[in-house]
Amino acid sequence: MSDTDFIKVANRDELYVVNLLDVAYFKAEGHFTNVFYLGGTKLLLPCGISKIYEKIKALHGTNDTYLKVGRNLVINKCKVCCVNPVKELIFFIGQNGNLLNVHAPKSVLRDIMKELF
Repeated sequence: MSDTDFIKVANRDELYVVNLLDVAYFKAEGHFTNVFYLGGTKLLLPCGISKIYEKIKALHGTNDTYLKVGRNLVINKCKVCCVNPVKELIFFIGQNGNLLNVHAPKSVLRDIMKELF
């Protein structure tokens, strides 16, 4: 692991360290962002998704591992195993073979399909 595998988010009282290798996706929740880990757990970060995506881009530069789709979702493209516009779901390969999914609009999913394939 290197420093480019972690982002740090701090507010006045707390520091959050997110290991990007363990993340399936980030989802906006108003002015906060939920991190959904490959193990099935989630964590609420005290900042918006735009700030999270800026931190990822600052670390990874032109690395295309993470993709911002729509206004409220950043996905780990390396962990996507299925994109289903009919059911409006993206499936991710989690730890121990578990599948995680997130709902997204059909238009966003079609854009993801173009980006991935």
